[in-house]
Amino acid sequence: MKIVAILLFSVVGLFGQQSQDCADIVRRITDNSTSWYGVGTSEIKRLRPNKSVNSATKQALESLSSKININIESSTSIVTNEIIGAKRAEFLEKSSRRIRTSSSQKISDYEIVYSSPCAKKEYLVVIGLNQNIFFRNQEQKIQKKAVQIEMILDGVDSFQNRLNQIDDNYVSLINIGRVEGISPNILAQYANMKGKLVSEYDRLLSNVSVKVELSEPLMFHVNQTTQLIITLIEEGSKVPLEGIELSFSYIASKFVENGGIPMSEVKGGTLLTNQNGQATLEIDSDGSLEEVFLSVSANLDSIVYKHELFDSSLSINKSYALNSKAIPLPIYQSFDIDNSFLAQKLSISVKGMNNQIQQKVKANFISKTEKVHYAIKQESNGDFTDQLFLSNRMVPFTVKILADNVTVRQNKKDIFIVQFTPTILLLDNKTNTVLYSSTLGELKGLSFQSYDKAYKEAVVGLNRELKGVADGIIKAIL
Repeated sequence: MKIVAILLFSVVGLFGQQSQDCADIVRRITDNSTSWYGVGTSEIKRLRPNKSVNSATKQALESLSSKININIESSTSIVTNEIIGAKRAEFLEKSSRRIRTSSSQKISDYEIVYSSPCAKKEYLVVIGLNQNIFFRNQEQKIQKKAVQIEMILDGVDSFQNRLNQIDDNYVSLINIGRVEGISPNILAQYANMKGKLVSEYDRLLSNVSVKVELSEPLMFHVNQTTQLIITLIEEGSKVPLEGIELSFSYIASKFVENGGIPMSEVKGGTLLTNQNGQATLEIDSDGSLEEVFLSVSANLDSIVYKHELFDSSLSINKSYALNSKAIPLPIYQSFDIDNSFLAQKLSISVKGMNNQIQQKVKANFISKTEKVHYAIKQESNGDFTDQLFLSNRMVPFTVKILADNVTVRQNKKDIFIVQFTPTILLLDNKTNTVLYSSTLGELKGLSFQSYDKAYKEAVVGLNRELKGVADGIIKAIL
């Protein structure tokens, strides 16, 4: 809605004197307590008179805009600094100067009070704007914008959409302040809104968290594909970050037998997070992979580099580093023996076989009640710390000891008898198949003193036979 501006009668009189110089008319135009004035001039184009009028009008609007904007930035920065800090405010003050706005599109409620040629073939346009009407309409715009901003701050939209909306509304507020001006009545509210937007923008970027998990631990002597699952979330809302570019590099070192030169594989590239905020990197191993070092960087600047709130001098990309070493091959060891005495004794006797296997194979024997744990070094604030994880991966092999034809008793002559036929199996737990099997000869021992001495006599040659069993298990594993 345009208004009728009240000009001083002396100025109106000048407008009727087209013979006077345009500059002389302009010098006599002054703002007063109720109105602002904008002045524009352009060279008269006789073949294109409309162009002269449009050019002068544009200048007049820009002139008016600059007057409205006097002290807007400085007066709001005081309140804004208290919310976001002086350094951040200093950057934003410089940044806001780059925001360009079309004055002719933003300023309304003005009246063209003079539009006519004047001396020296120039065209003069003077526009007037009533301050009271302007501020009343402008306060309504600010209140409407406040509602929009609160909805954004309380919203649960995607991470990138929230950043975009915050930046858009920040630019919109800057434009209101620069082109439309801020009434003293709502100056504090205006500055507070700017501060809230900046604070939430900075909070979202600083709360980004990068986590990496292994689908399974690296193991020696196992053909496997280990997935490195990289997850990106905003910690406050736990919202996953979709469509974020991740730069990665990893070094995979391989174990070499007999003191050979260690081999390393170096790879790098980029990944993109999915709707769950995740990206997966697969590492294939033939069982010789010994250690993996992974470095990941979430390239957040790729989604905000065009934002006015983005300060390129600050590092906002989130990095993560992980170091994982292969664990010894876990092997279950079980005893399928009904007699508890014999089971307990055999568990001791096979330790030599276990040690022989471990000398050739990087392995660790565990009972079926044990869980496989593994440690990963993760970087936190520049330092690497160990974190212990429980593996859900199926243990690849089981060494199973059975005994048939078991006799553990005393006869009528009080002779202790221990007799059995041991069988040792290597099982593939995934396929439930037998990879190696060895049934030893019948073992028998007698003693007048105890079952212990009878067992000791029975297994005199067992260790020698178990060496051959160990070699067979080693070949089957490798």
